[in-house]
Amino acid sequence: MAGGKLISTGVEFPDATTQTTSGLPLTGGTMTGHTLHGDNILAKFGASDDLVIYHDGSNSRIKDAGTGNLYLSADADILITNSSGNEHKIKATSDGSVILYYDNASKLSTSPTGIDVTGSVTCDGFTSTGIDDNATSTAITIDSSEHVSLAHGIGFNGDTAAANALDDYEEGTWTPTLTFNGSSTGITYEAGWQTGWYIKVGGLVTVSCHLIISSKGSATGGAQINGLPFSTPDTAWKMTASHFNAGNITYTGQTQAYLPRNQTKITLRQMTESGTKTNITDSNIAGNSDFGIAVTFTTDS
Repeated sequence: MAGGKLISTGVEFPDATTQTTSGLPLTGGTMTGHTLHGDNILAKFGASDDLVIYHDGSNSRIKDAGTGNLYLSADADILITNSSGNEHKIKATSDGSVILYYDNASKLSTSPTGIDVTGSVTCDGFTSTGIDDNATSTAITIDSSEHVSLAHGIGFNGDTAAANALDDYEEGTWTPTLTFNGSSTGITYEAGWQTGWYIKVGGLVTVSCHLIISSKGSATGGAQINGLPFSTPDTAWKMTASHFNAGNITYTGQTQAYLPRNQTKITLRQMTESGTKTNITDSNIAGNSDFGIAVTFTTDS
């Protein structure tokens, strides 16, 4: 007995006037005052200290080291707040949302369809099976270099037809070669002047090239530029936009760059004012001829 209080190991009873023993009965009893635990005085639960609650002098701790799970159950809301209870950190609602807060402001909330985020999202990676509920495979990929890949292209105005999706964009180079009737015997090029470039958007391709030869070789026949990065479609003849700038090349009327179907080559032509078309051949080409060509065409590749 000290100062009108009965003290038991780890337990203080504030009113000892009706207390006749040194502690609660082993079979249980009713507390009418507080239990006071000093630093590192543990409140232990379970046969093997399965659950322990204590303050270590710096931090308050709940330690569950026993078998099974640690349940926090409530039919009403579960709230994690500051010590004054006036700032939310986490709120879990039965049959409802779970909300995460930053400085008492809601930032992430679960919903029947997923999550709602207030503000921006910063993450190291992102994998999704789709933006809507209809996706069955990975639709969007963002790699470590922040490149975004779309598995099935971009549709516009709700159009879901595969043929109308923008599904490809490429830029690259190609190496054009000059042939006469398919032969390149003896043809050589000025150093650095045998280059080609292309851009492909969906099925539309624009290619350009620049060649300057240093020898036209010994082959004869119609002149063609070979090595297009994509083949022309194997369908009925389609119009193409082309430009052929001929340097040190003789021709009648105007020049044309013609693309045969299902080929990776350009046939060089000339057309008179009356509309007569003939192939440009080795006889029109000099040993230092200069070819500048740009063509736009469609492809099924």
